Amino acid sequence: MKHLAWVGLCLTLAACAALPQFKDTITGNISERSTTGPLYRYRADLILSLENKRFEGMAVTKLTGPLQIKIDSKVKLHYMTINSCGREDVIRDVDKSFTYTYIPTKKELEGLCPLYIKAFDEAGLTAWGFIAFRKDEELPSHVDCNGVGWAFAGITVCQSRAGLEQQLTFQQDIQHWESDAPCKINKVDSKTFDLRSDPGFCLATFYSSGKWHRLIFLNYEKPLVR
Repeated sequence: MKHLAWVGLCLTLAACAALPQFKDTITGNISERSTTGPLYRYRADLILSLENKRFEGMAVTKLTGPLQIKIDSKVKLHYMTINSCGREDVIRDVDKSFTYTYIPTKKELEGLCPLYIKAFDEAGLTAWGFIAFRKDEELPSHVDCNGVGWAFAGITVCQSRAGLEQQLTFQQDIQHWESDAPCKINKVDSKTFDLRSDPGFCLATFYSSGKWHRLIFLNYEKPLVR
């Protein structure tokens, strides 16, 4: 692992350091019949549609103002919470589809304030999703994530079972990079990185020629069985 040496990377490190405290919003227990545990142990599978794009579980988009988020669930949305670094909205008694109008506050527009969406039906079965918002991350990437290739403009989001190996590739040489403890990142060459992570979230940042990229991986232990 390279250690960041330039003062100009302080924003990168500060942003990465801010995410663990926000992860506390998704450590609530899940009721999967007799199984309990943090939600991020399970694959996120809410269908999230925003900005004419459709994501399963984890989404990313540029946030500049009000955003329409269509949420489709495999369980009836008897009770749903939408959390960010500065809000908790509670929504009750809707069917399996709901459109949420997200009007971000000044605080939420400052950066690194993703949304967590948690949905529960009357029997306690659940589904969840995650939306990250790009601000000044401008370094593009390509990721091979769970058998599918994706291109991302500045933030990579990916989920796969813990222990599987994924690969992140950049178009230009990476000069510095930093990751948190759960990430097991192996530098293949100056543009390519293999990732095999412990269960939970893996957070990393990559820097090249005045631009930077954020990586948010979810390494789940198993899919939800309903």
